Amino acid sequence: MKKYLLLLICIVLFQNNVFSATYNVIYYSSPGGNPGGLNTETDDYLVGWTGVSTASQATNGLTNEITLPFSFYIISQVSNKIQISYNGLVYFKNEGGVTGSALGADNIALPTPASSGHPWGIFIACFWDKFASGGLGSNDRIYTKTFGTGNNRQFWIKWYDYKLNTSTNNYFACVLDEATKKVYMVDYGMSTYATTTTVGIQAFFGGIQSSSSPNISLTIGANNAVSNNRYYAFTPIVTDVLPIVTTVVDCGPSSLRVEYQDLLYDHIEYYWQGTDSTERLFDDPNVGYDPYYTYADGFYYLRAYDNVLKQWSNSATKSENLIYNPIPPAPSFSISPNLCGNKTLTLLNKYGADSVYWQPSSSSKLKIYDANYTTSAPTSGTYYIRSFKYGYPLDAMVGFECWSPMGSATVTVNPIPSTPPAPNITSANSCGAKTIEVASPPANTLYYWQTNNTGTSITNSSLSQLAESTGTYYSRARTNLGCWSANSSSISLSILTMPAKPTALISQNNCGNKTITMDSPPANTAFYWQTSNTGTSTSTVTNPRTVSATGFYYLRTRHTNACWSDAVEFDVAIYNYPSAPPLPSISANVCGDKTITKANPSSSNEEYYWQIDSAGESISNYNTSVLATKSGTLFLRSQTKVGGCWSNTTKLNVSVKNPYTNDPICIVTADMKTGQNLIVWSRSQNKNTKAYNIYKQGNIANQYVLIGQKVFADTSVFADVATSSQHAEYYKVTTVDSCDQEQNINSATSHKTLFLQQSSITAQGVNLIWFDYLVGTQPYAFNSYILYRGTDSLTLSAFDTIAGNLNQYTDTSAMAKNTLFFYRIVCLFSSPCSPLSLLKTNSGPFSQSISNLEDNRLKGSSISELKGLNELNIFPNPFSTTLNIQYDLIEESEVIITISDITGSLIREIIHEKQAPSLYTIPLDASSFSGKDGVYLINVIVNGQGTTKKLIRIHN
Repeated sequence: MKKYLLLLICIVLFQNNVFSATYNVIYYSSPGGNPGGLNTETDDYLVGWTGVSTASQATNGLTNEITLPFSFYIISQVSNKIQISYNGLVYFKNEGGVTGSALGADNIALPTPASSGHPWGIFIACFWDKFASGGLGSNDRIYTKTFGTGNNRQFWIKWYDYKLNTSTNNYFACVLDEATKKVYMVDYGMSTYATTTTVGIQAFFGGIQSSSSPNISLTIGANNAVSNNRYYAFTPIVTDVLPIVTTVVDCGPSSLRVEYQDLLYDHIEYYWQGTDSTERLFDDPNVGYDPYYTYADGFYYLRAYDNVLKQWSNSATKSENLIYNPIPPAPSFSISPNLCGNKTLTLLNKYGADSVYWQPSSSSKLKIYDANYTTSAPTSGTYYIRSFKYGYPLDAMVGFECWSPMGSATVTVNPIPSTPPAPNITSANSCGAKTIEVASPPANTLYYWQTNNTGTSITNSSLSQLAESTGTYYSRARTNLGCWSANSSSISLSILTMPAKPTALISQNNCGNKTITMDSPPANTAFYWQTSNTGTSTSTVTNPRTVSATGFYYLRTRHTNACWSDAVEFDVAIYNYPSAPPLPSISANVCGDKTITKANPSSSNEEYYWQIDSAGESISNYNTSVLATKSGTLFLRSQTKVGGCWSNTTKLNVSVKNPYTNDPICIVTADMKTGQNLIVWSRSQNKNTKAYNIYKQGNIANQYVLIGQKVFADTSVFADVATSSQHAEYYKVTTVDSCDQEQNINSATSHKTLFLQQSSITAQGVNLIWFDYLVGTQPYAFNSYILYRGTDSLTLSAFDTIAGNLNQYTDTSAMAKNTLFFYRIVCLFSSPCSPLSLLKTNSGPFSQSISNLEDNRLKGSSISELKGLNELNIFPNPFSTTLNIQYDLIEESEVIITISDITGSLIREIIHEKQAPSLYTIPLDASSFSGKDGVYLINVIVNGQGTTKKLIRIHN
């Protein structure tokens, strides 16, 4: 047992009464069934039962070890292993138990003597009696069976027709109840001869039995009904085995310790209570010798709790009246906030203490170093402090020492570094900045250059630095924790001025000689040219200096104090201009394009490039030959590959005889008398043009057919004798030179003629439409159109002028619908076209384009002549996608409506039937007109008389 050094010990002992209150025993003598009601079978029923013994045994014995279906609490242990004797005993196996022979002697009262030799620690005496000699029948056996489910099961052990003592035919059972932990001994009431038995429970340290044991007789009878059964119930209760409580009075909380006199049960726990009847499941002393500390004066109680049965003990152990001597709290101290140097430690409190002492370690209790003042901490480490007071036990006059817990704090002292050694000069130069240096600092320390003795700059920690001006330079030490030395070391210097490098500008030309121009030197200085970067010559001051050779050139500044600057170095590369290329050669052909060939460059560093003008610097064309397609001047220049310098320009005049391409058609018009189209073009002198070819588009788009030629000397007007009156015409004109070379027709611009048509005649008048005059693919923007008409196709008069952006007109004159009129339109050009020739016929000038001749004639009768037809309208006209034919019949009539093309060929018949008088509207779409643009004829025949209307489709 653990020993304690105590000033005062009070011990209270309790008598150990192990088994006196382990089970409550009740005998149920009134017949009424089996305990718990789970087993309702008749007593001799064996279906589902398991035989665990051998029949026809002549002597007593034990079954094999049997595993229970659940662990069962029995007195002080929980077990699931049993063995059963033939004469009514059930043995429970505990840890360390060994198998032995069954108790075969006559039954006796419990507890049995230790010399009885029971093999295991705990057993149940279930109507225990001496095993009778003479053997058993074939069915005389021990059976087992489990009733119930979940945690509410019963394990039954049935002795079936056993001989006990001198009797025969004894029937009884032992029941283990899982839920209640009860043990039942059941008397089936089927014995045939009275015998005396023991009913009880035995442990290695004691036992409990039913009254009248060992002389309990089984009931004599022969009825196997459940209703006549009787049984004994052993109900477990918590033990009153209580430990010894030792009370210790000390500084701070007093302690209660538990000491045990005998074996403790695993299922028994002990809890401290405020009274002897309190039932609190906390303040557990952890079942051992660990102390339970109290913080108030008074009595404390220890009470037992069975955590299997969930029951409290009837009594409790009471402690001695305790006294609480509060331990003073740990004192604390403040630490001065200074970052560097010794820290000051100052006591903050000594609550509840008589004195406070600094301690040398975390476990010491020394009264040698009073802490009632401020102290200095010169080094880093942990500093300790403790409070002291005198404590007293209850009713005692003698005091004892009570120390507080240790107060402590870690103190970090950052030492102040030493002043650095004085800097020294390490450079030997007499002019300009000097290099000064300090020695290497100690570990965790850097030396920083400062501008004064107390400076704290951390920008420069180099061991050396360049002193560029006269003055005092300082070095100060700083640790890596940020602590500065008390002072700085220093050095005083006198610095001779080093002049700045000279400034000069080198010309930016890439080719030819370079010039280097010096700026004006500052006061007290001069610039001098040198032959090397360390030269000190004062003889050359040329400004500006012309440089004609590649190389390095040096310039230095000299101060009046005889100090020289560093040199400015000019790396000059001179690239010379190349010579102009020689004249290229020209191919000997007289007519056609000329081939111009250049000579090879004069050196591998040159290349000859063709240019578009004398100042050109293009490097895109360096072909050996070029093709001249027209007369003019060619330019050739040489460029060096290194430096890219250009030579002067070599010029070559080239005469090329190719067809001239700038004599386009200026107008296409119509001859008012013949109706033939007149093609008029420009004519340029001295262009080597011999003749002009005139082309017209054939019956395939963009394919042109030659229709004539005119020599240059003739008038530049051509009459197309095959002019069509049914559609517009496209024309082109090309030139032919004296070498019989013709201009490519694709380079000539086409002209499309103005084309006039009558679209219809309505009640409002004659509707005219025309198509644009095109130059190439673009309509010519005329300012105005002049409209002509007349009854004679050769004698027309202007009758109206409209804007040049219109292409439709309705002649609303009274005679337009009934008089044969011929129409032309004329568009005015902004400038006239005047072809010249030795002949004056058709020589212009031409300033207007005249359309084809169109008349207002329609085939068939007028509307008023058609019997039975009151009105005929076709709209819209022109149209693009849909069209309506509307007519009003005033009597029943035979109506035929057809569509034909401009030549009269039938395209489609729309109506051919007899119709009643009414207003009719017939819608048509573009598919009725072959889907093509153009002029169509609508033919309407009513009762054998017809009329024809012109219709124009224009695709949007």
